[in-house]
Amino acid sequence: YDGKYLKRAAILLFGKNPQQYYIQSHSKIGRFLSETDIQSSDIVEGNLINQVDMILDILRLKYLKAYISYEGVHRREKLEYPYEALREAIINALIHRDYTNTSNLQIRVYDDKLVLYNGATLNPEVPIEKFDKPHQSKPFNPTMASVFYKCGFIENWGKGTINIINECLEYGLPKPTFEYEWEA
Repeated sequence: YDGKYLKRAAILLFGKNPQQYYIQSHSKIGRFLSETDIQSSDIVEGNLINQVDMILDILRLKYLKAYISYEGVHRREKLEYPYEALREAIINALIHRDYTNTSNLQIRVYDDKLVLYNGATLNPEVPIEKFDKPHQSKPFNPTMASVFYKCGFIENWGKGTINIINECLEYGLPKPTFEYEWEA
């Protein structure tokens, strides 16, 4: 609470219908054939805690390829991207978004890449050049980061981007790139 009113974070994290108050708080997933041709898309609504699982389920079941192998009699499915890196990237994108602007989280799935856009504002103390090096955690939404930490979703030590990089490299994928575009 902030005085007698719920904070934005409370509504976004736990509200039954946060889009009623913050219409842009949904996430979008799309399968892209090119930069301009969309094959299919989904909109994920609800609170941010639930969106994490819904996004991961939709990606796993509808948008990402899974390669099947067998260990003895057991079937194993391996997603084209490491699950832990996806989970970390999605949580980071939700925590670091600016929910006062009109952008939403967009996850674009191409045949050869996966791109996340979130309309975040980077903290000048952690420029993008530090994403592949140890750095402090400086979340744009510290209250949200605190809740995700207390729920056991994140560690809050500033190593999420390093974990994403390491997971991808261990999976045999190229090092992910991080880009930041900001216009005044």
